[in-house]
Amino acid sequence: MLPQRKKQLKCLYGKTIMMVLKTKGYLKFIALLCAAVVLCSCENTVSPDDNQASDTSTTTQTESTATETTAYEANSSADDINTWIKDLPRMDGSTSAIPLEIGLKSGFLDISYEQAKELVSHTTTHDSFKRLINGETDLIFSVPISEEQRKMADDAGVKLFMDPVAKEGFVFVVNAENPVDSLTSEQIRKIYSGEITNWSEVGGNDEPIIPYQRNKDSGSQNYMTVFMGDTPLLPPKVDYTPGSMQSLMESIAVYDNSSSAIGYSVYSYAAQMYESANRVKYIAVDGVIPSKTTMADGSYPLLSCTYIIYTDKSPKSAAKFAEKALSDEGQGYVLESGYLPINGMEVSEKYIPYDSIGTGEPKPDDFTPDLKFSELSLWNEGFHNTQDKYYEINFLKDRELQSRINADIRTAMDKIRKYYDTAYEEENEDGGRYIITFNIYCRNGYLSLLLGYLDHRYEGYEGQNETYHYAETLNYDLFSGKQIEHFSDLFYEGEEFVPDINKSIADWINQYLLNYYDIVQKQDFSGLIGDPRLFTINGIILEANNPYFTCAPILHYSDKNGHSLVSRYRDIKELIIERYQDCIYDYYPYGEWETAYISENGDIYRRITGSPFHSEEEVKEKDELEYALQKRAWDIFRKFDPDWHSRYRTIDIYERNNCYAVRLGTVGAGEEPCANFDKETLESITMDMLLGENWREYLDGGCDSGLNYIPSEWYESSMGGVVVFAYPDTVGERISFTVPVEKINKHYF
Repeated sequence: MLPQRKKQLKCLYGKTIMMVLKTKGYLKFIALLCAAVVLCSCENTVSPDDNQASDTSTTTQTESTATETTAYEANSSADDINTWIKDLPRMDGSTSAIPLEIGLKSGFLDISYEQAKELVSHTTTHDSFKRLINGETDLIFSVPISEEQRKMADDAGVKLFMDPVAKEGFVFVVNAENPVDSLTSEQIRKIYSGEITNWSEVGGNDEPIIPYQRNKDSGSQNYMTVFMGDTPLLPPKVDYTPGSMQSLMESIAVYDNSSSAIGYSVYSYAAQMYESANRVKYIAVDGVIPSKTTMADGSYPLLSCTYIIYTDKSPKSAAKFAEKALSDEGQGYVLESGYLPINGMEVSEKYIPYDSIGTGEPKPDDFTPDLKFSELSLWNEGFHNTQDKYYEINFLKDRELQSRINADIRTAMDKIRKYYDTAYEEENEDGGRYIITFNIYCRNGYLSLLLGYLDHRYEGYEGQNETYHYAETLNYDLFSGKQIEHFSDLFYEGEEFVPDINKSIADWINQYLLNYYDIVQKQDFSGLIGDPRLFTINGIILEANNPYFTCAPILHYSDKNGHSLVSRYRDIKELIIERYQDCIYDYYPYGEWETAYISENGDIYRRITGSPFHSEEEVKEKDELEYALQKRAWDIFRKFDPDWHSRYRTIDIYERNNCYAVRLGTVGAGEEPCANFDKETLESITMDMLLGENWREYLDGGCDSGLNYIPSEWYESSMGGVVVFAYPDTVGERISFTVPVEKINKHYF
């Protein structure tokens, strides 16, 4: 094995929680599945029945078919990469297995995930199998094959070899808003045979069930046919038989009938690849929710495998690749790719979904989340560098606690420096010395410190950075002086906080991280894994070699439902020395209002859909106000740029001096059009209202005094006067000009 990968795998398997992958008898589903395919030859699999045992057209690989040295055993060098790629078997497979092949190639070739991704392209389960039989490809990654596919191989005189490489689950999904959480296997069969037709029959809403199926050539349809057994499957309706797995998932997640729909998929696709995974949910089958934990311990009833399949016509490199994929090294890469290994190896804790309840102090009986936080905002202050290059904070009144925290900072920095790598220096602008960054978060009396080496390859908008080569975190309750050791200690005792935190992180990734940073995502975020070692009061820092990204970003979360101790308002003025009192302010967290975006006649509107802090009447009143403001704003925006409705990213509505401002976000470089309305009358603020009827005399030479302009923004300049930005009320360009402070209407300034 290559030295670099040895080092990574040593880290991977160190300090693990033992979870031996023992399948529990293979249950009824696996017994049925064995009738269609010859299953796993590895430990803990069931032998095929007598009829299939006599069929030699499909064989599991149990011995090496090649003895010569291959590219996988060669020494590593940059010059060898092209040779290695040339010696690889030609590969194809199911869409759900794309991340699996990428991970294996990245590991075996010792190349980056990004490089390996360029080497992978899959058709579909059915098409890749046809290509394998026709000799167009040498090896495929596939879900279990159907009887029709087996016959296709027999008719072509091709002998198949099938090696299970990763555990897989067959899952049923519904829209996230569907109140039904669990179904029995029998109920699912009755739904798909047409005996149960309304959700109310299984504890849901009174609305018809729309059972989506896949086309007959798909791998998931193979699963479904076996699952139904002797129960006849409804003839599929054309409208409810999407041509791809993505189309099926989108139908359940976002289309008009999504709340009534049910469909099925393989776990690896639904959890790891579908970009709207957070808008669907898994149905618990026979009381067990599909997850990596329940698949690993065998308690989830609908288990199978993803296979590497090749033929007796394939080159020897195909068998060799399969052999290496089943080795401890290969199964390690399976884990790194977000899949579960098949060979009974131990699974590192960091790959098991995080499942905990709050372990902090008991929650008060009369607790309600506060609308505001008491927050300390320090920018390049509140700490200093000692002569021996250690950070120390200097803003606490409790000097004994501050001294203890500074000692912890020293220990953390010593640990971080052990991971210093000269490779970081080329990204550094400070003469070759890589600097440990230091971030302070202090809210409601809870302090989080984040230190580490930034990964400058992934800088985002205006130089912001959310990724680290290596980091350490420290967390404290400043009122009690206690250090917070575990992530769950931040949450009230017994609180089931994990689902809300996972959803919050998934939303933040989709709305912010992937939009503003050039970060490569291996697979969709499906939930925290392991017991988070690096955490703050508002973020989780991923470890290197995580299954979600090719880097280690901060994943920010919010707690609008009040699970966290940090959601309780505590004034921190008594904790902070006089020098920094002005840095304390009451912060109203984003997320006070739940929102959704809708399209109406080509324009986008932000609607208020709910709030954990306000009544339904208050939500309705807020939504009606904002909707009315946006209607007026779009009438203004269209006058000077009719195309803006198609280039928006966000709509922000906020209050400033006696007016509401409606802003379109990130439409173009430097363009953030804003329309303003009087707070009492909701009348659009004009130049006459802002500057008086003689406003044209302040226009400079770059402005057309013959046009009527609408003020967009205005602020006091450090050079003197007030800078006003404005747009014409017809198609045109934004202008700016300066007016004396005394000429601005004080009502709006």
